[in-house]
Amino acid sequence: MNGTKGERRQRRDFETSANLISWRTSPSRPTRSCCLQALCLSLAGRFPVTHRQLIYISHMPNSTAPSMDSLSPMIAPMAVAGGACPTTGDEILPQPASRLLSLPTELRLLICRSMTLSPLFVESLAFRGAYLSCRRLHQDMRDQLDPGRDLEKYIASKAQTWDHNIHSKIVLGDLHPFLGLIRDIRIEVPIPAQHHWQPASLIVLSSLYALYLDHLHVVMTGGPPHGLVYCDMKTFRDQYFKDFVLQGTVNCRKVTFTIDVLSSAEKGREKSTTIGDIVLVGDVWSNLTIVEDQRERQVERAFESKSRFKPSAPRLRN
Repeated sequence: MNGTKGERRQRRDFETSANLISWRTSPSRPTRSCCLQALCLSLAGRFPVTHRQLIYISHMPNSTAPSMDSLSPMIAPMAVAGGACPTTGDEILPQPASRLLSLPTELRLLICRSMTLSPLFVESLAFRGAYLSCRRLHQDMRDQLDPGRDLEKYIASKAQTWDHNIHSKIVLGDLHPFLGLIRDIRIEVPIPAQHHWQPASLIVLSSLYALYLDHLHVVMTGGPPHGLVYCDMKTFRDQYFKDFVLQGTVNCRKVTFTIDVLSSAEKGREKSTTIGDIVLVGDVWSNLTIVEDQRERQVERAFESKSRFKPSAPRLRN
């Protein structure tokens, strides 16, 4: 085999890590997913990829989709590794120090299509770094991805299984004028009756708890909250939220519960108190913000967790 001992070891590591038999013409062709993984490893600075290999990857058929789980931990760090060059106005300058941005456009867009910004997937949190790293990559990802469409499809598919007797209304948050990401959702559900929500209402909420949102706002609508003990949030039942946290199925960063009829009344939001580092359940820590009206009735409770309501070490607590 040609090359120095170090070059031969790099070539062998490249083929092994990408699960490739060889880049030579062979009856056993590598899959596109494996090639993209190999490319990502190269862009991360771990293995070399030649121009011939880049052309080979860019012309591979679409029969095999790349693995999001394997690509995400490699693409996100490498996208920002080269750093961004400062720009003025709307100009986009070349960034030769970036391995990703120095690729041919077709291949770079192919990699962008393997990313995601949809709140359906935890990988969207890692890819935000790439999305915000520079204007060129930001534009490439916007051209290839549509997180709003993915979210609408998800909600529409879930809504088909919801009980239509539950009069719920979902409002997607406004798109950021520059970022173009949906990070907040507001849902209106009836106030719990007879001290508990119907199971159908909890099914609706569980579908939204699972999303990787920055904020989920649950607004309880309807007449006076006689279905709640003391007619306010003081006796907010665990089954509405904490039980889902205990099961590890809440992925939002912040979840707010509001009694609309009390909160929207005159002097309905007279006082706000934030309590930090409370134990929500088990090893899950959270900040709790309580809003009260003039009569000291709790009209709103907001739970916020940096760990997205997962067990966390002290350094991750709010």
